[in-house]
Amino acid sequence: MTLLTVRLVERFLEVRVMGLAAEMTYYALLSIFPLTAALGASLGFLERLIGSEDVEQVENMIIATLSTIFSAAVTDDLVAPMIRGLLQQERAGFAVGGLLISLFLASRVFRSAIDTLDAAYRVEER
Repeated sequence: MTLLTVRLVERFLEVRVMGLAAEMTYYALLSIFPLTAALGASLGFLERLIGSEDVEQVENMIIATLSTIFSAAVTDDLVAPMIRGLLQQERAGFAVGGLLISLFLASRVFRSAIDTLDAAYRVEER
């Protein structure tokens, strides 16, 4: 192995690249469900404003987008019924709570990204 390869592997292990990437992925995936719940609950309010046909299109778009992330079985058994169930009633608290949880988890994703970049470029915390 060349010296560059050895130094690259040493730095890779020193910075914990795999652990930090796993942390970012964990928070990103964890934020999907509250965000989806918040979107689904808020669609119940939008039905009065934009009409049921447009809400149904948005609902199908959300489900189709999540089906690219999750397997068909998870989407059919978990995600689609959750979205459709949220649309049956207006749940302001559920929408706001889901949005707040999503924002917190998204901030954790960015905090992990900042920590990763700080470690990669050897920047000290201020």
